[in-house]
Amino acid sequence: MMSLVWWQGRNKMLRLFLSGKKCPLPKSPGTVLISRSGGLGDIIMTTPLVRAIRNHYPKAHIVYLVGLEAAPALKNNKDINKIIAFDEKIIFGKKIGKILELKQKIMALDADMCFILDKSKWWNVLMKLSGIPVRVGFDRKGEGFSNTHNIAFDGEKSELEYYLEMADLIGARIPSKATVFNLKEDDHRYARSFLHEHSLDRKKVLAICPGGAKNCGHAFPLKRWLVERYAELINELPTAIEVVIIGGPMDKEIIDEMKGMLKRRAYISYDASLSENAALLAHCRLVLTHDSGLMHIAAALNDNVIALFGPTPALRFAPSNVKVIDKHEEYPPCYDIFGNTSACQGYEGMNALSAGEVQKVVLKKLDTQ
Repeated sequence: MMSLVWWQGRNKMLRLFLSGKKCPLPKSPGTVLISRSGGLGDIIMTTPLVRAIRNHYPKAHIVYLVGLEAAPALKNNKDINKIIAFDEKIIFGKKIGKILELKQKIMALDADMCFILDKSKWWNVLMKLSGIPVRVGFDRKGEGFSNTHNIAFDGEKSELEYYLEMADLIGARIPSKATVFNLKEDDHRYARSFLHEHSLDRKKVLAICPGGAKNCGHAFPLKRWLVERYAELINELPTAIEVVIIGGPMDKEIIDEMKGMLKRRAYISYDASLSENAALLAHCRLVLTHDSGLMHIAAALNDNVIALFGPTPALRFAPSNVKVIDKHEEYPPCYDIFGNTSACQGYEGMNALSAGEVQKVVLKKLDTQ
């Protein structure tokens, strides 16, 4: 009993020591830090806010702190002056020495303010200990105690809506809710060359992304639709519709498995760079995928995207311009606001989506465009 009282008392003292006091927002900050860990999709969802911060603080030196694996999501983003990419394994592995090195890098920026887009108290505390005077972040059930300014987070609306609130808090306006993934002409050239090489008419091309749902900190295969369902759908499509299967090197095993199930021709691109595959997604008539980084990339570049949702809530993670297919009435999402998946054991929401019902939506979209 005494040890419990001591532990609770210690936690209260730490919170008191690390608590943030509300202070005025800077009118013209010199350096602004934005931090967000996570996967490609997590980073892409922040880009409307990044644009708003740039418009609100046009003279600021904007630095984005991001994990190594997701850093390509910010490539060529003109709203950012500098990207600091770090190995997220130091966070998940609790490598204190490396975390302290990261803290020193943050302190060296001498930032006037930061936007902490992770919900975790540990990121909030890190920015407090790094000496950044103005810290704008989220309060997820009390985790924002060390920030100077907070947006309440309960996971009941889209990530973008929370970022809109953050923009409102600093008096900024988000000029567009569209997410950003920048491409160069070389990327478009790859896509055009791929279509030309295989004699494909983009008006008849369906892109399918069967992999993903995995990043440095978290693998969540339950988000994927079954490989055999993708293959069944492809096999039953009219032959006039050409299929391109797109993924990265980590998706090779999944794509090869699906390829072995196909009874018709399909073209594959998984050796290209991320931006080249992104351009290919932009040049296809329709994209079919599930909740993944490539879903967010596709939605940033192509308004014709169908996304299959299961364990994660479409309300929170689906881009506003995608057509969502789910079974959430019968199988509610099991992924909670803390990122826990313990309730997902035995989840059948994705398995309940049949190839036939998805194909109906695909054919309707192709027929009406």
